[in-house]
Amino acid sequence: MSLGFGFALLALGALSTACTSERESSPVSKPKATETLASTQPMNLVMIGLDTLRADHVGLYGYERPTTPNLDRFAEASVVFERAYSQASSTRPSHQSMFQSRPPSAAAANYLALAEVLLENGFRTAAFTGGGNISSRLGFARGFERYEERDTGLAGTLPMAAAWLREHRDERFFLFLHTYDIHLPYDPPEPYASMFSENYEGVVTGPKTRSLLRRVRELDGFEGKSFDLETNDRERVVALYDGGIRYADNQLAHLFRLAEELDLYRDTVFVFFSDHGEEFWDHGTTIHSHSLYQEQLHVPLILRTPKRDSKRIADRVPLMDLSPTLLELLALPVPSAFEGESLVGLIDGSDTGDRIAIAEQRALKSWFEYPWKFIRSTDTGRVELYDLEKDPLEQNNVADTHPDIAITLSDRLNARLAEGSGDAVPELEPGIVDPEHLERLRALGYIE
Repeated sequence: MSLGFGFALLALGALSTACTSERESSPVSKPKATETLASTQPMNLVMIGLDTLRADHVGLYGYERPTTPNLDRFAEASVVFERAYSQASSTRPSHQSMFQSRPPSAAAANYLALAEVLLENGFRTAAFTGGGNISSRLGFARGFERYEERDTGLAGTLPMAAAWLREHRDERFFLFLHTYDIHLPYDPPEPYASMFSENYEGVVTGPKTRSLLRRVRELDGFEGKSFDLETNDRERVVALYDGGIRYADNQLAHLFRLAEELDLYRDTVFVFFSDHGEEFWDHGTTIHSHSLYQEQLHVPLILRTPKRDSKRIADRVPLMDLSPTLLELLALPVPSAFEGESLVGLIDGSDTGDRIAIAEQRALKSWFEYPWKFIRSTDTGRVELYDLEKDPLEQNNVADTHPDIAITLSDRLNARLAEGSGDAVPELEPGIVDPEHLERLRALGYIE
């Protein structure tokens, strides 16, 4: 794509202690049939964020490896959105956009968020998270009566969440669970570290993965210095990532058993989602936050509610539509500040059709109106256009051969983002100085 054409487009318009066991848990039993719950009004909400989980590495989305046996069983009694897309390719802006139901460049720490709405409507609220890029220091604790940040993963936070659920089971509640178990540095405990690469011998081990992949990305002083891994080492990286998914899935089995014990399926909405995916050389490099391609935006979205039967929805939907959906399911009004549109019509069958999705990361802006995917850089003016029906892996930029479509989508993107169309969406919140917070971000691979 020529730089001149890009600038021309710009001018046109932006539980219990058992959770700590490293042994494989027994499979979770299938939840009770939703027919027995159809007359019950959902009262409570449990959201589980599996950070950095790309949809095509999940069994129920067609992955060949057995990474998610427990989540797959849970999904049998759930609504599965097959094509949900995040609005950013990193943790902080994606969560802000999802909880505030706004585009990332229009979301900020002081905007109304889902937890605040629920607290104001009488919910008891608690979150047990991995902190880091969703730290309370970044405003994510607003609306939560209790906001815990631990670097222990689900093995450490699930027992605390279980105790909180037991305490508040007889009240209306909102619980948010979040984990970095799948996130870099891809260092799950055994047997998960070797589960998908049993005979590997090489340089890629959990503790070293973070520094190796940041070097592949030419970070940490390696800018402009080409470095890559051999094929078997790349396969090992993916195997460690998949092992982390299986480890997180094993922890989820404890949550599912707790839900049955406390009879939560009778009156509680459950949501599983991821904030963004991960690249494994799909476009020549690794990790996330640097592009708006499908491997970083296509995420799992699984919703189970007492009042709806299980189904799979193929329509494409943006993640920023999730918060309005949950409020409607809980029979609560949607704030006017929320810009997303409820998905309940798609769930009930009264609505059909793909939704338009936008995405933003750094200086990149994207407009997704199937089959077309438009991406623009506000830094360089570079423009990309992909026909996802013919080119689902986004390998052939056709902006030069379809300039009319590129211009039209650029204008729509500008109109949608309005005054925020030129604002960059950084991976990290500027000005972080707290030593403890910086150390947590360093451990997750965000800084060196």
